[in-house]
Amino acid sequence: MLDAWQNGGVMPNVEFPETKAMPDRERRYQAYQLLRELDSVTSTMMNQVAYGHVGGEEWRDLCDAHRQAFEDWMCFAETLLKADDRAVDDGA
Repeated sequence: MLDAWQNGGVMPNVEFPETKAMPDRERRYQAYQLLRELDSVTSTMMNQVAYGHVGGEEWRDLCDAHRQAFEDWMCFAETLLKADDRAVDDGA
């Protein structure tokens, strides 16, 4: 199987949703902050796994932080979907 770099940077069999206009400046900043936090926690977690630092209270705390960052991002994304649904319902 070709990896993405051999395939011109495109992942095979991946469908992306239609690009929508991003909401106002405040919402873009909120998205940026949430993604930054999720990225940071994910990177830290991957580092811990790579070096075998799993288990114990610190690991559980990191897992909880990752779950929370992901949940925060998904809740934010859901508000975008709901706003998009309202726009369709309103005939926009």
